[in-house]
Amino acid sequence: RDWLPGDLASVDGLDKAAFGVPRRALLPVLARQSNPVLVLEAEPGRIDGFGFARAGSQAVYLGPVIANSHPAGLALMNALVARSAGQPLFWDIPDPNQPAVSVAQSLGFTIQRPLIRMFLGENVAAGDPNRQFALAGPEVG
Repeated sequence: RDWLPGDLASVDGLDKAAFGVPRRALLPVLARQSNPVLVLEAEPGRIDGFGFARAGSQAVYLGPVIANSHPAGLALMNALVARSAGQPLFWDIPDPNQPAVSVAQSLGFTIQRPLIRMFLGENVAAGDPNRQFALAGPEVG
């Protein structure tokens, strides 16, 4: 379903578990810049994932897409790709999320650039790349 203004409170914990840090201030900004903005409810009141797509200068950019499971994440990605049919698309996927990489390749996406996430010192907020089906951008996460 489409994102509702009250969904931020429900996706906050899901997003923090995926990225390791709170992005409560960033998500509403990205949501305003995006169309569509989707959430996946497995049952009423329980959001299992969310996904954004926003127009860029060269293509529609898919992301962020965060989900509790591979089926939920892939369902969101398929919905975003379908809603963007006929337009060029960019999709940045963390390498460890092989189900997302496989779906992207099966849809005809090709690797354009490597993305290497690095940190200096102890990584106390590693997050879970298997819940990250698309990044908002390498500069955002």
